Amino acid sequence: MNKLIHLEDLEAMFARGCEKPGCKHEHDEQDALICNSRCHPKSPVDAYFWKHRGHVTLICRECNAIICEVAIASKERSLPA
Repeated sequence: MNKLIHLEDLEAMFARGCEKPGCKHEHDEQDALICNSRCHPKSPVDAYFWKHRGHVTLICRECNAIICEVAIASKERSLPA
């Protein structure tokens, strides 16, 4: 399984801003974090919510590679007891 991205990770990514190579960062005023695949940056991305796992998996629609897995909890809440 890939390393899960938690709420704290998403907040840190958002604070860093866009990291897309060649981007002129003219969209930084948006209140959104956009995840593209590295394998096919222009390909659509599918999101799957796995209720039994408590996370969302983002997958490249062109090659079905996993882009990332996002926990639906903070790091503290997703740690095993």
